[in-house]
Amino acid sequence: MARRNKTMKLPKHAATFHSLHSWHKRMFEELGWMVLMKAKGYDYKVEAYKKSVDNLLKSLEHVMKEYKDQNKIHDLKVLHMNVMVLKDHIKKDF
Repeated sequence: MARRNKTMKLPKHAATFHSLHSWHKRMFEELGWMVLMKAKGYDYKVEAYKKSVDNLLKSLEHVMKEYKDQNKIHDLKVLHMNVMVLKDHIKKDF
């Protein structure tokens, strides 16, 4: 069996607006759980969470380039700014 490349590339439309919004919401909800995981020593879960936040940022940046509708672009920029605040908080606390 041939070995597969482990680097995932984003397709032209990596995610829908709805799925990005749901992902954004879930990352903020999981922050509290990550505080508990860090306190209990489950560092691998915290690392997976950090990676997921980074992937969300990449997906938001990718989709912002694809949309032409200014309202959607504005909404995506708001999501992006919120995730940047979350990422800064993660850097400080984890």
